[in-house]
Amino acid sequence: MRLLAALWALLLAVSAVRSQTTGANGTCPVCFNCNARGCANFGECRSGACFCPDGFGDSDCSLATCGSLLAPADKRPVRAAGATCTCDGGFTGPNCNVCTNNDVCTKMPGRLVGTTYICNNGTKVWRTNHHTACTVKNPTLAGLFPGFTQLSMKRDLIAGSTIASLWYLNDPQFTCNITQCEQSWSSAATTWSCKDVSCKCNAGTKFCGGGGILDLTNSINTAKGMLNIVCDESTPTCNVAFEFLSGILPQGIALDECKFGECVDETASPLSGDSGQNVKTINTFGYVGLGFAGAAIAALLISLLIGCVQQRRHMHAPLLTEKPGVAISFKDVSYSIGQNVILSDISGEVPAGTMLAIMGPSGAGKSSLIDILAGKRKSGKIKGSIVVGDNMPLSSLRGISGFVDQEDVFQPTMTVREVIEFSAALRLPESITVVERRQRVQNVLDELGLSHIAESRVGDSLARGISGGEKRRLSIGVELVTNPSVLFLDEPTSGLDSYNAIQVMETLAGLAHKSGRTVVFSIHQPRSDVFARFDQILLLSKGSVVFFGASKHAAAHFADRGLPCPEGYNLADHLIDVATKHPDDARADTSSTAHSSDESRELRRRNLSESAQTLRDGSGAAMVASAVVEKSSPDNQVTVITETPAQPAAVSSTDLSARPRLATSFLTQLSTLLRRSRRHFWRKPGLFFAHTAIALVLGVFMGGLYWKSDSSLGGIQNRLGSIFFIQSLIGFSSLSAISTFTHEKLLFMRERSNGYYGAGPFFISKLLFDIVPLRIIPGIILTTIPFFMIGYTSGVDYYLRYMAIMVVFAGNCGLFCLAIGCAISEYGTAVLVASISLLFQMLFAGLLVNQVQITPALRWLQYLSFFKYAFEAVAVNDASGLRFVDQISGVEIGVAASVVLGKFGIDMDGYWRDFTISVGLFLALTTIVCLLVTFKLRERR
Repeated sequence: MRLLAALWALLLAVSAVRSQTTGANGTCPVCFNCNARGCANFGECRSGACFCPDGFGDSDCSLATCGSLLAPADKRPVRAAGATCTCDGGFTGPNCNVCTNNDVCTKMPGRLVGTTYICNNGTKVWRTNHHTACTVKNPTLAGLFPGFTQLSMKRDLIAGSTIASLWYLNDPQFTCNITQCEQSWSSAATTWSCKDVSCKCNAGTKFCGGGGILDLTNSINTAKGMLNIVCDESTPTCNVAFEFLSGILPQGIALDECKFGECVDETASPLSGDSGQNVKTINTFGYVGLGFAGAAIAALLISLLIGCVQQRRHMHAPLLTEKPGVAISFKDVSYSIGQNVILSDISGEVPAGTMLAIMGPSGAGKSSLIDILAGKRKSGKIKGSIVVGDNMPLSSLRGISGFVDQEDVFQPTMTVREVIEFSAALRLPESITVVERRQRVQNVLDELGLSHIAESRVGDSLARGISGGEKRRLSIGVELVTNPSVLFLDEPTSGLDSYNAIQVMETLAGLAHKSGRTVVFSIHQPRSDVFARFDQILLLSKGSVVFFGASKHAAAHFADRGLPCPEGYNLADHLIDVATKHPDDARADTSSTAHSSDESRELRRRNLSESAQTLRDGSGAAMVASAVVEKSSPDNQVTVITETPAQPAAVSSTDLSARPRLATSFLTQLSTLLRRSRRHFWRKPGLFFAHTAIALVLGVFMGGLYWKSDSSLGGIQNRLGSIFFIQSLIGFSSLSAISTFTHEKLLFMRERSNGYYGAGPFFISKLLFDIVPLRIIPGIILTTIPFFMIGYTSGVDYYLRYMAIMVVFAGNCGLFCLAIGCAISEYGTAVLVASISLLFQMLFAGLLVNQVQITPALRWLQYLSFFKYAFEAVAVNDASGLRFVDQISGVEIGVAASVVLGKFGIDMDGYWRDFTISVGLFLALTTIVCLLVTFKLRERR
């Protein structure tokens, strides 16, 4: 036991001695221990020994070494204080660290397999081992310390660090460890700026209390602040400005006879794209992109100026005289789609201040006739003539009439008052004051009995709002606020119960009889008290007229033809039965069903006389009573009690395709639409919050998944994969644009057809309240979080370029989906086409398939993908500051990012080209969507 204890004590003693005998870089005398005495010149103390910076040696790193960087640090000869070095061939400087030719660098230890090292003698730092040696030329310093003074530096671009030493009479006076450094350059100079300086004096030297005129020990050891080095590109001169020496050297330290040397891989040059200069410098493509942006801004400003002038003219235009109801006459109106005849030779007239009900069974052509009379766009072929009032042109009818469709379509988040105010703001002249417009809105609310629900939201199937009857009256109200002379309605009682139906008809009767408006509507099967309010009826069957005349004469007319209405039976139901089952009998004079010919002739003459008198009373002097128009055939006789103008005007499909004249200027339309869009956006913010929340969650998830990707080969995979996945998320989240646009298309087409606004203001408001809040803002969130968490190449300029391309890309995705939604009316088909199209664009982004190896016949497809340009631009922006280093089978290899990405088919000089093309695609997609909205989204019936 005593022997074991003695052996254990001996081992401990030997261990203690060994801990004190390890030398500098493992070879210093046994008497030195850096744990107790420290290391000079910022050497690193490890296990009691100093590991010195390049060019320093001895046990405490206080002396300069000679030789060159080719020798291991512990084999370089140490020179005595005040002596000079004899450097190996190809190296120079106070401590032999600066290479002078390429040959010596090919022998550098630690050179990575597969690389060719050269000597970078330029002012720019390429990688991690850039050495500088300069002669100090400063009068102030020379006066204080006469003699030969030098400055040496080792700069590391990757770590952003610098080791700088000041030499006086060949001895190092003090050394500074400088961090947080960045490099920038122009054609004239290279600048190296650092934020944190820490210096140590070498005790006993001239600068640090060793007999010099001035002892700088305290100033140097407490040095802090910044360092700025500027080296001229054309001359071997530099200027070094230490913030802590600014008191005695305010102009900095002038350096001359500078020599630069860095043994480095030839592909690591910043000029080759790996340190970002080709990204930072705006090339021709960049200037073209800026030109596009400038032209767009100039066009916007010019348009705004023109819009202001137009708005001012509208606001000062004289008010037009409002006309009372006008008569409408139509003759031989026919309508067909291909070989299918919908209407055949329909004639009639509606006096001012009366109601015409167009009746008939389903498929009789009621809605088609209403559309034609109202001037709606039809897809088929139209013939015949229509005259409005005292020979007004048909195009004028759109400006003095209102049209209430069969389906009520409103913005569900708006209140009843806001819906009518929206119509008034866009369809009344701008010269009407706000007070007058609000009063007219209130009058309409009162007239239609909607005042008690004026502040209630309209609602929809998801959010309960006003009732069906109230919506129908609201539909009438948005037309009535313009005080139309003629009001057309398609099935105004469709879907309503009997109580609401009679309320609507009482409203229409009051508009015709009290306000003098002309009311024309289609109706399917009214009950008896509704039918009693009709002034005239036009009964259709299979596109032909069965009866046209005063409603009170309808029973006698059909009784005269052997089709009397049964006692107690609703006359309207009887007319529909006749039109459905006996349309030919209703028109025929047969012995089995007709009254005597004398009675029938007398009845028709009485009907004609009464109707003609009514027409003369209501329609003005321009209308002339005419005889009965008859279309005869061997078997039947069509009776049309009508009145025709002296000079009927022909009508065709072309006449109905003209755009309605808008009452307000472009800027007024735009501002009104923006107000409505803003209200809808904030009252229904679910989609915005969903996009934003998902962007936040996915951004954090992406950052965690690819956390701090390095510059290894695995890091390459992570960096490129993260870029691709982020852009994929942005692309597929844009599919929601199809859904939101599909819901608004019907409302837009309805309002545009009724003369609310044009396509331009709607498109701009859609951009501002869809592309910006639902595409761009979530896109910024989704891309910013991973940028910092993943560790993409940082810096303000890198981030701004990254965000610029990502914002444009998000806009392109949204516009692309909007274009699909415009072009394809069916929602499911539009989503399918957009999804497949996005997938194919992702295929050609540059990650899933090598673009260089694509079959030549298909290679052109990659240029149609906006994913390609965004992916390449972001990859170049990130990799421009990287060099990929990894180990394969224990051998460390390094390769420039340009080489790796080049194998993927990515052009390291392509950032500004890709950005410019992306901007061009944004403008092109904007134009395409605008054209689709203008020409595709038109109401066709």
